[in-house]
Amino acid sequence: DPKEKIFVMIQDFGDYGNGGATSLPKNLISTCIAPMNYSFESSVAGERVFSIMNHELVHIAALDNASKSDLFYRKLFNGKVRSSNDHPISMFYSYLTSPRYYSPRWLHEGIAVFVETWMDGGKGNALGNYDEMFFRTRVLENSRIYSPQGLASAGTSADFMSKANYYYYGTRFVSYLAHEYGPDKLINWIKRKEGSKRGFSSSFKQNFEIPISKSWNSWIEFEKEFQQKNIQELNKQVFSLLVLNKFFPTSGTDGSNGGTATIARDNLNQALSDQLNQYGGQLLGKTGIDFNFGLDSYTDYASGSGQERTQLDVTASKKLLDDRLIVSVGSEVDIQGSAQDGEEAPVIGNVSLEYLLTQAGQWRLKGFRRNQYDNVVDGQLVVSGISLIFTKEFNEFKNLFAKTVLTENQKARKEEEEELKKKEDSESKTTEENKN
Repeated sequence: DPKEKIFVMIQDFGDYGNGGATSLPKNLISTCIAPMNYSFESSVAGERVFSIMNHELVHIAALDNASKSDLFYRKLFNGKVRSSNDHPISMFYSYLTSPRYYSPRWLHEGIAVFVETWMDGGKGNALGNYDEMFFRTRVLENSRIYSPQGLASAGTSADFMSKANYYYYGTRFVSYLAHEYGPDKLINWIKRKEGSKRGFSSSFKQNFEIPISKSWNSWIEFEKEFQQKNIQELNKQVFSLLVLNKFFPTSGTDGSNGGTATIARDNLNQALSDQLNQYGGQLLGKTGIDFNFGLDSYTDYASGSGQERTQLDVTASKKLLDDRLIVSVGSEVDIQGSAQDGEEAPVIGNVSLEYLLTQAGQWRLKGFRRNQYDNVVDGQLVVSGISLIFTKEFNEFKNLFAKTVLTENQKARKEEEEELKKKEDSESKTTEENKN
């Protein structure tokens, strides 16, 4: 915990939001109220300030950690000493009062981003996709991944990413330590408690029992292996999209074991569904009732162990009120497997009412209730709601706010027909004149 009060200054001196923290000579947090970036701002002000304050408070906690010996020197020098270029020896006194202040910046930014993400329920840069993309690109291009010394020199001066590398490298290395050794051991390294070493490197060896340089090299090897698997998976997905026009299913993404077996099963289900729909159309003829069939296969983990299930979704729909109201009712029938104990299977599980607010159906109002399976969170769910639907055809985004593409095509076709008619009339007139 910090050993003294924290001063917080909220200011609006700039056009872009940011934050900063220092513990010398006093604990101070400065934060801007402006948005981070007007182009990519995606969080409300309260969430943004909450995230920034989490980050900066971690800095204060890490910087102002003090053991009894640190507190002794603070009392001796009447507070924490801030180093001065005019008096180089002040750096030694400053180190005695605040040793963790002189840890490398990648460590401070890494632990701040990690704990910030942790405190915000997993919403933060430690689990963001940009950091992963950054290192995936380094591995893909066989680019250099800096050592701690290289990061502090060329990595933040010659490298085009400059000081942003402190955040990327620090966050990934700290996350690796939490993954390998657990978050408690990581926090123990950051703490300045009785018996802990003053320097960050010696304290690291004291906690993890290996030199920090060796652990850093292990992280680089781990990162390369991890990103190589990611690259292979991405290549597989691109190939699947190009050849099969769908993503290649992986284990767990749809409640199944993934792979080619899932693709074959889905394709077979689609073919059977198409055949059932054709047969249903021939059977009902012109009764005005449409039947729609769909087969769905998945692995149900609600009981704790995987159970293969296949359901036939049967839906009947009819248009009423001069085709302005569409009523649809349906349910699922178990083909393979069965519902879990206590799980109700209503005769009519899916109901929807859709009303065309305009004759062409561009605006629609829809109310629905449907059964839905979520293999990741809650298993079988009942989802209900109401929606306002707007549909419009367009080839370019600007057409969304102009006339529909359909209207424009009709206009162009009409102009072509008029032009052709004029041409035919002109040729006919010329022929009559020649006869005369």
